[in-house]
Amino acid sequence: MAETPRADEIWLYDSYGRFLHNDSLDDRLVACAPADLPNGLPGVIFGIDPMRSSDPFVLLKRETRPMPLPQIEPVMEQGVALAFRILDSEGPYADARGGYVSTQQDGSVALGAPGRGEGILFAPMPFYTARSLFPDAGIELTDSHGLVAPSPQPLTGMRVQIAGRPYSLEVGGDLLARMGELSPGETVSLVLPATATEPEKTITATRKA
Repeated sequence: MAETPRADEIWLYDSYGRFLHNDSLDDRLVACAPADLPNGLPGVIFGIDPMRSSDPFVLLKRETRPMPLPQIEPVMEQGVALAFRILDSEGPYADARGGYVSTQQDGSVALGAPGRGEGILFAPMPFYTARSLFPDAGIELTDSHGLVAPSPQPLTGMRVQIAGRPYSLEVGGDLLARMGELSPGETVSLVLPATATEPEKTITATRKA
């Protein structure tokens, strides 16, 4: 990553294995895979501040641009997923009020979408968890025989792939977080839960120095 984000940043992972991003050139919301994000960082941050009683949840731009982002209200969905209902009563998003933020398969973002479908689902992901999914994360996984396993990868359907195995974010998120906390040169042993086709397995994760 070209810069180090704040440790408390929260990014939004969508159902297609991408992160919600603000294209600073066109000043519009899009969804990008980790490898496609400029400077290796999403341009949208999910802000949470209980002290702001009127708007404790906000979407924030990493780079300041003129077009505002919609006011949102998180709605709990299945598992770790949230949907974001638009609250604007005036301004550019007034017509989208009551609808949802929704990512499309082509990476575009619709505002005012109906409250159904996988496109409206987002998983809030802390920076230290999310960074393990990026190409320059420097995470190397090895099995008990010292063989290198595939690095963590994003998947569709609110899932991630770890050492070649698919896991839901409820399971995989904890594993990614432990990898993300590693300092350069540090190693941790991780137990991969059994899947429908593979038994439990222990791997070693190392962040390259």
